[in-house]
Amino acid sequence: MKNGEAYAFFHCNATKSDIDDDLPYLKGLSPGKDSFGHSNLELLLLEPAELEKSFFFTPIVEHAKKSGMNYILKANHLNLTNEKTAQKLFEVMKMIKDSWLCKPNDFKGHIVYKNIFGKYVLY
Repeated sequence: MKNGEAYAFFHCNATKSDIDDDLPYLKGLSPGKDSFGHSNLELLLLEPAELEKSFFFTPIVEHAKKSGMNYILKANHLNLTNEKTAQKLFEVMKMIKDSWLCKPNDFKGHIVYKNIFGKYVLY
């Protein structure tokens, strides 16, 4: 099985540096560790401009930018489907929303993944 992949487009007033600093902690809290206690979830924080040139993401990124989304969190997970990876990413996004990083009414976001038919869909 190949690695699952999903993307969270979200708005948060925290700096990229602050979010990046908290990602290892949040990843450690996410469910799904192996028998050694290590998470197979890889997270990479991006800004919309970093994905703009991707043919597949152009409409998604444009919509996200127009909606005020200022970050993209890319998730990869070893030996999980894209949909299951989106589920893991959803758990991380709930933690970001509830953390000190975001003001209570400031957070908004969407998660997308490629389904088995090769189309990007909302989780």
